[in-house]
Amino acid sequence: MNIREIEEGQIDDFRRQLPRRLSAKTVKNIFGLFNKILRDAYSRRDIQRIPIVPNIKFETPPIKWIDEEDQDLVMAEVHDPVYRAFFLFLMKQGCRPNEARALKWDRVDFTRNQLIINAAMDLGVFREHTKSRDIRRLPIHPDVREALEALPTRALSGYVFTYRGQPLNEKTVHKTWRRVTLKAGLDISLYQGTKHSGGSQAINAGVPLKVIQDMMGHKDPRTTARCMEVTTERLKSFWDRPQTVPGDKKVKAKLLNFKNK
Repeated sequence: MNIREIEEGQIDDFRRQLPRRLSAKTVKNIFGLFNKILRDAYSRRDIQRIPIVPNIKFETPPIKWIDEEDQDLVMAEVHDPVYRAFFLFLMKQGCRPNEARALKWDRVDFTRNQLIINAAMDLGVFREHTKSRDIRRLPIHPDVREALEALPTRALSGYVFTYRGQPLNEKTVHKTWRRVTLKAGLDISLYQGTKHSGGSQAINAGVPLKVIQDMMGHKDPRTTARCMEVTTERLKSFWDRPQTVPGDKKVKAKLLNFKNK
């Protein structure tokens, strides 16, 4: 439709025509983008008014994650050296799968023990920027370094994680992850079992949120703060406090002082 002709009723019709299989989050993203298009058009004076776009509400599902022991169970089922290095990279480096698929050897510096994350795969297309358009220089985890150095060959394409010289296919990556996690007796997605789990493990270990944010490439600190939902280890300090002994003179003195007030 011509953007100047869109009315509220047609927006409601569009919403009702969306496939029911879409999650509430996806529907919210659709209308969020649509609203942004309308506001941009209004600011450019392409339209005279902004029609009302419905505000889609949904409950954010709880963060699902696994600990390092469960990750070890998964890795025990991965025998291909490329996929072993790839999954380990995601678990330890806090990167998105599409960032890892886009990693090239010229971004890996073993001398300084660091790597540069500044690109990502968009389906099968290499993009010279990440989702958040940032550039992150990350230290290489010792286990990751060992796995990278053990990779059998370096493809002429320059990519680190390859199959027959080309970067790993997105669908094949997820299919392989599902297969090894089922063998390990786990039901968790690739993103949850690697990047989300790494952030949750760091939170429970007491790592500052700013460090986690910088490592994982979160532009919005609220994204990192969501990991606070899983800080069960931190909350154990609720019980780790000096216990009062019955009849303690100090306690009695405090109570007496309180009554006198």
